[in-house]
Amino acid sequence: MSLADVAGAWSQVTFVDRIFIFGFVPLTVGLFWLATRARWQLMPAIILILASLSFYVSWSVKFLLILLLSMIFNFCGRAWMTSRDEKELRFRKAILAIIITGNLSALFFFKYFNFFLESYASLTGFQHQALAIGLPLGISFYTFQEITLAVDAYAGASRIGFVKYVLFIVFFPHLVAGPLVHHREMVPQFAHLRVRMADIAVGVSLFTIGLFKKVCIADALAPIVKSVFDHTPAGQLQSGWAWMGATAYAFQIYFDFSGYSDMALGLGRLFGVKLPINFFSPYKALDIAEFWHRWHMTLSRFLREYVYFPLGGNRRGEARRELNLMIVMLVGGLWHGANWTFVLWGGLHGLLLVINRLWRDYAGPFRLHGVVAGPITFLCVVAAWVPFRAADVDGTFGIWKAMLGRNGIEHFSLSAAFTEMTQTVSGLGEGLLLRPGPQLTFLLSLIGLCILYVICVALPNSNQIMRLKHPWPGMHDLQPESGSRIYWHPGVLWGFILGLMFGVSMLVSRQLPQEFLYWKF
Repeated sequence: MSLADVAGAWSQVTFVDRIFIFGFVPLTVGLFWLATRARWQLMPAIILILASLSFYVSWSVKFLLILLLSMIFNFCGRAWMTSRDEKELRFRKAILAIIITGNLSALFFFKYFNFFLESYASLTGFQHQALAIGLPLGISFYTFQEITLAVDAYAGASRIGFVKYVLFIVFFPHLVAGPLVHHREMVPQFAHLRVRMADIAVGVSLFTIGLFKKVCIADALAPIVKSVFDHTPAGQLQSGWAWMGATAYAFQIYFDFSGYSDMALGLGRLFGVKLPINFFSPYKALDIAEFWHRWHMTLSRFLREYVYFPLGGNRRGEARRELNLMIVMLVGGLWHGANWTFVLWGGLHGLLLVINRLWRDYAGPFRLHGVVAGPITFLCVVAAWVPFRAADVDGTFGIWKAMLGRNGIEHFSLSAAFTEMTQTVSGLGEGLLLRPGPQLTFLLSLIGLCILYVICVALPNSNQIMRLKHPWPGMHDLQPESGSRIYWHPGVLWGFILGLMFGVSMLVSRQLPQEFLYWKF
């Protein structure tokens, strides 16, 4: 392979690319190991910074420049703020306001300027031309990281040296799509960066599990999702396939984000860094509040600590509590993307949270049993995923109408499905590759989605499997599934299982498109 081929491959690299898995990661681990043997204690951190920046630059040199300018602005602003005497409190507040405003202004310009311009134009008829603004990779995540650092520094958190600060921001396992981490979870670990075989074993195992989820499950669901959301007009979509597409997307984003989260934690462990858990079986939730305690956990924590609590939380009465919940979820929805569909998604989850709070307060003996509450919560989440995936608000309501049967309900015949199965098998026996008919396709899709639901609610997640000897920050707040005997330990059996999963993932990845859904945000 020539240098030109390598340069071509090193473009918009993701965690599932072969050049990343077989080139970047082994090379970075090797250089990191050599750096840990150097006398200069900061050398391991510098190697990780250089590796992280080289990973980020594969997406865009311009994006890297924006990231560097953001870090310089924030580091200097915090240094200025923390150098002020306590008697100059008003100046420290002003500096904090400047830092937060600067970060939000950059985020607004790159992510939301054209969106608000188009929204304003649609309301007023204002003639405009959209600016050619690219969305810097991971800007939502590192902007929120900078805001947390600024607020914590104002509250009296200890200062962070420049090298550790840069590593905290750019550490490639969490730079692009989280988890959103507190400095108190990460920075103390930078003082003890080492290569440990136990960490390598845990990291490789967790990365492999995440890779399998992403490639073999999430990517395999993409054709069903695209056929419903992108290729079938909402007016022609009937109820069964509308629900099928929405449910398929619910599992696609579940295994995509769960897989990414596992891979991020696994990559961190290769360098002895324990990232906080960000995903903990959210489809096991018995209500929508529990869902948000399990889904994108670090984002939920950020919104709770830096938006909900400053708004007053639940300390100003019931009505204000519900309003605060709606505001938080609208902010969370808009954070995901510059589209009214995300605002609709956030508002819908806010409404569900308000209903859930009222139900908890007033339902009394009429509360639902877990056997019923779990599936109802899941169906609500599935319906709420529609605006998250739909191209626009009209498309969202079109699919919702189809789910309610406004366009009719498919005629499904089990006997027709078995007839199509017989024809397909006969064709294979005659050397012909026949595509399954519509009845068989519907049946197989339904069975597959049911199996995925059982997997999500009945099996322990990867963090529970790995937890016995290798806990993560925040793990003590999460309970293992009672009676589960599936747990990881170094040995031949787990080596064979994980090796098989890795091999299958590599084979499947050649056939399917690869895109991390949360890398868009």
